[in-house]
Amino acid sequence: MPNLSLGGTDFVILAADILSKGDTLRFRAHGGSMYPFIKDSDVIEVKPLEVSAIRLGDVIFYHSTGGRLFAHRVIKVGMQHSQVTLVTKGDSVSSADPLVRSEQVLGQVVAIKRGERRIRLDRGVYRFLNVLWARFSPYSPWFYPVLRKAKRGVHKIADIGRDSAKARQ
Repeated sequence: MPNLSLGGTDFVILAADILSKGDTLRFRAHGGSMYPFIKDSDVIEVKPLEVSAIRLGDVIFYHSTGGRLFAHRVIKVGMQHSQVTLVTKGDSVSSADPLVRSEQVLGQVVAIKRGERRIRLDRGVYRFLNVLWARFSPYSPWFYPVLRKAKRGVHKIADIGRDSAKARQ
């Protein structure tokens, strides 16, 4: 994949143009608001979608009213003045984003590439995890630190097991 470094308004214009033509957009993620599902430097794959097709748990790609781009999870779908409105939130962030209107949505994050591994977020077990994560999102400030500690504990146990295996050799 060729590297092109764009920022701010230029990237918003390019992304909107690519997706409005029905093409897929791929770019490297920056930031940690969607950790652990999307990590800094993962390659995000975004496809265009109709706003009416957005479901709870989908990770959408949108621009804020200030022009910044986000890939955040939908935690609530509603209607306001006959228009679809969305409440989104980064997985590792404690509060929801400002209300997202349908005209701000550029596409849906359907996959991420982490190293050589491509992970589909829009189907299978990851679709289920997306919905589950969206349902528990209001509680993430409490359970996210617990999950992080559990992950560290699993890694420590794995390290101890690996060290024991090496010592026996």
